[in-house]
Amino acid sequence: MNFRTLVAHILDAVFPAKRKKKRSWAAMTPERFEDIATKATQDGVLSAASAIALFSYNDPLVKDAMHALKYEGEKTIAALFGTILAEHVREELSDHALLSDSLPILIPIPVTFGRHIERSYNQTELIGEEVARRMQGRLDYAPGILSRCEFHGSQTQAKTRRERSSNIRGAFRVTHPEDIVGRDI
Repeated sequence: MNFRTLVAHILDAVFPAKRKKKRSWAAMTPERFEDIATKATQDGVLSAASAIALFSYNDPLVKDAMHALKYEGEKTIAALFGTILAEHVREELSDHALLSDSLPILIPIPVTFGRHIERSYNQTELIGEEVARRMQGRLDYAPGILSRCEFHGSQTQAKTRRERSSNIRGAFRVTHPEDIVGRDI
């Protein structure tokens, strides 16, 4: 049990709050999640970055899942997301082997030291581990390539995509640039 969870249990005992019923994430299958979650809209910003978003963060199911993974220790959601993501990555990379000599590389985004201590895990690493496990031999998984060098405040405080983008500018550095030269990330 991490520190945040311990404090939450103590506060709940002293000041019980009315909460909505928690979802049973263990019963959620990747197929069901994909069927009921709102798909993301692929816009110009994502296209310009050659990025793809699978789901809309505005969808209540997606928000609940992300919150449960990040703040409630529901690590089963990382396996759920990793399974879904692996299938989409597999589709995206179907022609990659024909066009490239090197495997693409999957790099999880590091959390701050404090967040890692608080949660005892990095949710993007958990998701990445599941993707790598499911795509064995089709990509390289490299959790140590990025490090966080600055912290500009929580992303949850940023209201717009522009604010979130500005908030992380300069926050990360590549620890081994030679490992990613010429690689698809």
